Amino acid sequence: MPPEEESKMIESVIAGENADEGTGGVHDLFDALNNTNIQDAQASREDDRNRILQMVEESTGAVVLNNQVNEMLREWFRKTLDDFATREQSDRPTGEAEQIKLSWMLNQIGLVYDNQGEYDKALEYFERAHSIKEMALGADHPDLATTYNNIGSIYDNKGDYPKALDYYKKARDLQKNHPDQYSSLANTYNNIGLVYDNQEDYDKAIENYELSKDIRMRLFGKDHLSLANVYNNIGAVYDKQGNFENAFECYNKARMIEEKIYGKNHPQLATTYGNIGLLYSSQGDYVKALKYYEKARVIEEKVVGKDHPDIAITYNNIGGVYNNKGENDIALKYYKMAFEIERQCLGKDHPTLASTCTNIGGVYNDQGDYDKAIEYYEMALNIEEKVLGQSNPELVSTLAAIGAAYNDKGIYDMALTYYQKAQNIQEAIDNGKNEDDPEYAYILNNIGGVYMRQGQNSMALTYFEKALDILNETLGSDHINTISISESIAYLASLEI
Repeated sequence: MPPEEESKMIESVIAGENADEGTGGVHDLFDALNNTNIQDAQASREDDRNRILQMVEESTGAVVLNNQVNEMLREWFRKTLDDFATREQSDRPTGEAEQIKLSWMLNQIGLVYDNQGEYDKALEYFERAHSIKEMALGADHPDLATTYNNIGSIYDNKGDYPKALDYYKKARDLQKNHPDQYSSLANTYNNIGLVYDNQEDYDKAIENYELSKDIRMRLFGKDHLSLANVYNNIGAVYDKQGNFENAFECYNKARMIEEKIYGKNHPQLATTYGNIGLLYSSQGDYVKALKYYEKARVIEEKVVGKDHPDIAITYNNIGGVYNNKGENDIALKYYKMAFEIERQCLGKDHPTLASTCTNIGGVYNDQGDYDKAIEYYEMALNIEEKVLGQSNPELVSTLAAIGAAYNDKGIYDMALTYYQKAQNIQEAIDNGKNEDDPEYAYILNNIGGVYMRQGQNSMALTYFEKALDILNETLGSDHINTISISESIAYLASLEI
């Protein structure tokens, strides 16, 4: 495609992008590129079509071919976007209006990479957009809050919560003194709440969610759609705190707003049904959990189709219920359905796929098929390392899972290797404050367990005692995990008598 036509195409696509909704424009085009299906191919003669499909099945198979074609199309469009951005930035005049337009285009391209899970590329575009806009408008202009929020979102996705908070608070400080920015300020408070939520600082999370809710109520009234999102977020915090009554009340408020505005067949309502399902699953009420997941699935199949990433989330949730019930074969079926959708629609390196790989690995581990468990855990680890970096907090649980699988398999040297990698990352995260972190204690306990299985009781005792000291301080002597480590120490002590 000639550069002039290519530029017109990209500008046209970007112009249709809805940054707030994550729809239209580039996102719609990417959805189209992600859903190539050889089964939909047409031919002038039906027997020709059938012969072609048979040849495909006898070679790579339709699923593999679809994934290869989708990946090639995604790669082509990424290169097209990058080339377009490079040309625009080098050719664009230096006037303020032109600079603002260029900044906006770069920001939109960043949103695409963010949506595709390519966080480093997204960050590159957001920072370029921010730098150009700052040059055009000055460092104190409230419009800079948009790119501050987007940069904060990338750091949040990468698990770098201090940096995420830093950028979100910069956005907040710019918006607070401008009444025309209050709607955006509500979004920023919501973003800050999400970071505190991820850090498990639930009081601060609710505090910021409530600030967001109050602004939206004042601006739009009590039945505005934007409130449904905040109610869902507050409900999720109450769920994590075990306050199920308050959680259900919030989810129900979100549901009533969404039904009033959209009716009963909208993807946003499916998300709320999914949250209610998670709530019942947390309580062990799997029958009701499945009921709400099924409601979500029906809406998603009707509105976005059977091969959309949204329905993969629901399949993962359903798989989680069956996994909790010990029905591993059914859990595996749903997890693998989610896996195939995500691999086709999001690509082989998307962080969402890593989570599904971990779920599949967990089922195989429960079944005692440690080789298959390690295979899927390693797939998850490779994605996380590629997307998030090799020292990201997300890696700790995956490394620990691989270590546990090798431990169960009896390959203790490999188990120690992975546990110690997890230990090193956790030490860097805690920044010298390991004595305050139960997660660090659990890693030490796992390492101690491997040494005990190897008969290296002195080494095992060293790790158990360190873990016990931390848990006594953080969880107390009556906590079940503290008691478990105390029993391991007592057992080793008995061997010395």
